[in-house]
Amino acid sequence: MKITCARGELAEGLSLAAGIVSQKSPKKILKDVKLIASSDQRLELQATDLEIAIRYTIHAVDVAVPGEIVVPASELQAIVREIEDGTIEIESSEETVTIRFGDGYFDLMGDQVDDFPLVPTFDEKNVVELTAREFARMAERTVFATAREKTRYAINGVLLWMSSERVRMVGTDGRRMALIESPAETGLGEPCSAIVPTRGIQQMLKLLHGDELLIQLNIGESQLMIRTPRAEIATRLIEGDFAPYERVIPESSEHRVELDRERFLANARRSALLATPESRTVRLEFANDLLTFKSYSSGVGQSEIRMDGITYSGPPIEISFNPDFLVEALRVAENDVVSLDFTSGSQAAKFNLGESFLYVVMPVTV
Repeated sequence: MKITCARGELAEGLSLAAGIVSQKSPKKILKDVKLIASSDQRLELQATDLEIAIRYTIHAVDVAVPGEIVVPASELQAIVREIEDGTIEIESSEETVTIRFGDGYFDLMGDQVDDFPLVPTFDEKNVVELTAREFARMAERTVFATAREKTRYAINGVLLWMSSERVRMVGTDGRRMALIESPAETGLGEPCSAIVPTRGIQQMLKLLHGDELLIQLNIGESQLMIRTPRAEIATRLIEGDFAPYERVIPESSEHRVELDRERFLANARRSALLATPESRTVRLEFANDLLTFKSYSSGVGQSEIRMDGITYSGPPIEISFNPDFLVEALRVAENDVVSLDFTSGSQAAKFNLGESFLYVVMPVTV
């Protein structure tokens, strides 16, 4: 194989590939990236850790000799990142890969091409089209709420549900739940759903540039694939039943408070400053159009922050939350004014953060 390509485009592709390869795997081949140069002047990069896989295509390539090579992803990425020249030449001979640039070269030891795992190809059946902007919007507003403990397998991901007219995403860790819906003409005859691993969603988000760019989705029996004009990415789905999230959405509440998102977010962040891992709690006290944030950590200190001008006229009441749960949700809220619906300090509270964007949180009992 012998090619010449733009350094910037190669660096972008290698950045995505290196984020997928498995650096901890005992199998050396899973730390590699595969480069395929074709006679139609394209270069395809492939990487996989057997859970997530990517095909990334670079079109502006001068292919002198077509071929395939497999090289360590992190080393190749580091080399390309540090080269300042605008173009790079890559040539392979037997098991050595040479990377040439303006005033020097690197030789890398490659691996056997035949040992590289098979990377899935996009299935043209049951394809759904969405804009990159809408998919990214929904994913960013749910992925933060997924479980981080690896033992909670079925909720270590985002539920993706699609019908003929709507798309819904849900993320939960058992203590909070984020749900967002969007209208979409999917063309599906029957609704379908899948639990997409959190890491798979995060890798997909890295691909989605361009608000009105159309992407294609395909949900198979064991994997979800997304295709953009530059890349295809596949992630293995999580097996099992997702949590019964609809049951935790409060049907009614006794109190509603409307809050300025920026002020609420800033005060929640300040209240968390003295919180320790053992005491991640902030108490919200409502009374006569005043909200008071209170936090206390044994051996550290305490804080009290007042936020006036809110819309609350009920009896004095308090409710406590993990401040991280407030901050993470408010960062992705869409409305300038958000509403909080709750009944007591021991029942689930519901935030309305945007159009068809709900966030349900269980209070902390102190």
